[in-house]
Amino acid sequence: ISGMKNMNRYVPRDLLPKSAKSKKGEAKLRTYEQKIMHKYEKLKGFTPQIAKRNYLDYVERWQSYGALWFEVEQRKQLKSYPDILKLGISPNGILLQNPEDKEILDSYAYKEVVTWGHSESKFILVVGDVVQQKKLVFKTPKGELMRNLIHSYIHFKVQSRMQAAKK
Repeated sequence: ISGMKNMNRYVPRDLLPKSAKSKKGEAKLRTYEQKIMHKYEKLKGFTPQIAKRNYLDYVERWQSYGALWFEVEQRKQLKSYPDILKLGISPNGILLQNPEDKEILDSYAYKEVVTWGHSESKFILVVGDVVQQKKLVFKTPKGELMRNLIHSYIHFKVQSRMQAAKK
């Protein structure tokens, strides 16, 4: 119970129990404390630099690593998704995220992106393959920035492959 007072320093606010004084809240905090201490014991002896490197190696594997997120409003074409979404543009592709629970609802590698574009108030993404395509239209004032970012990532990937092919 000693470290439970400072638990908000180690656990994201939305994961903390509403009432730490209830039996359920205390149990949850104790569980967090045990998990944190268990991980801490495993890290004893690591220098700060090695610990940071291990952390970066771990998060680089996340699907959302390096993504730049934009709030967009979808045009009802994704009926089971909320109206407001987060659209992430990462080095590996495009992600659609539920802003409430941060769940990745869908992802598209750049090889699945047929075309993309924007207007003053929209961002348009066409995904799929030669046989079947899906057009996604999102309301956003950031369409031009999103278009340019995707263009840059795809251009970089193409240039990298061309360089590798020359070797």
